[in-house]
Amino acid sequence: MSCILRVSGKNLEIGPLLRQLPFAPYRIWCKGSVDEIRKKVSVDSGAAFEISGADLDEFDLQIEDATAFLEKHGASLKAMTEFPGVEYAVLDFGIEVRDEYVVYSDCLPATFIQAAATSGLDIELSHYRCLEEDEKAEKS
Repeated sequence: MSCILRVSGKNLEIGPLLRQLPFAPYRIWCKGSVDEIRKKVSVDSGAAFEISGADLDEFDLQIEDATAFLEKHGASLKAMTEFPGVEYAVLDFGIEVRDEYVVYSDCLPATFIQAAATSGLDIELSHYRCLEEDEKAEKS
């Protein structure tokens, strides 16, 4: 999973929100429960959805997948971001840090930005340092 949609809020009733969506989350959490990932009590309720399964080094494909998802589900996403209690709605792209370059850039096309903005979604770029295959083999 490299492009994830996360939605949450301190006073969000996650069940009613999810029932109105035509797509399903891969992870749900509720305020006051222990977050399986962070191992802490959740201060909000929310859900996470896989938008693109493209690899971290396939940012262009992530953008294509996300744009198609936004175009297909724009009305549902707009309703989701306006749902009572939603405080945080973001598309998070996981991108591999490319050490061999001094400078690198990733383009967010206008069609994608417009679709995300119309849906009320923020955009986050999370950069991950990935081990080379040789380093992975040495550590295993």
